[in-house]
Amino acid sequence: MKTLCFILVLFCILLVGAIFETKSISAEKIEPKKIYYSALTEDARRQVECLAQNIYYEARAESEEGQLAVALVTLNRVSSHLYPEDICHVVREKLGKTCQFTWWCDTKLKNKAVKYQYNTQEKEVYDNMRKIALFAYVNY
Repeated sequence: MKTLCFILVLFCILLVGAIFETKSISAEKIEPKKIYYSALTEDARRQVECLAQNIYYEARAESEEGQLAVALVTLNRVSSHLYPEDICHVVREKLGKTCQFTWWCDTKLKNKAVKYQYNTQEKEVYDNMRKIALFAYVNY
C-alpha cells in the first residue's frame, strides 16, 4: 500500500511538473513587428503623433528605456477600462484641474509643440520619439 501511495504521489508530482513547466523564451527569438509610419491609416498616424508628443514632453531627457516606459504606460491606460479608449484621449484626459500627463496642463509646453518643427535639433529629437511611439504602437 505504501508503495502504491508513493507511486501515485510521484506520478502526481511529475504530472504537475509537466503541466506547469515553463519554457523561457529568449528576447532574440521574438521579432518585433516592423511597419512604416507612411503605411498607417490617418487615425493610426494621429494616435502615434499623440503618443510621440507624450513621450517627448514626459521623457525627452530620459534613456530610450525610459521613453519606451512612458509609451507603455500610455498604451496600458488605453487598454484599461478605467481610461479613454484611444491614445489621444488618454494623453489629454483632465480630471478637474489635474491632467493625467502634466505637460498637457502646461500651456507653455503645448505652445512649444508647434515650434519644434522649425528647430532642426528638436525635430531630430522629436522624430526619434516618433520612432519609439511607432514601435510601441505596433508591438504593444
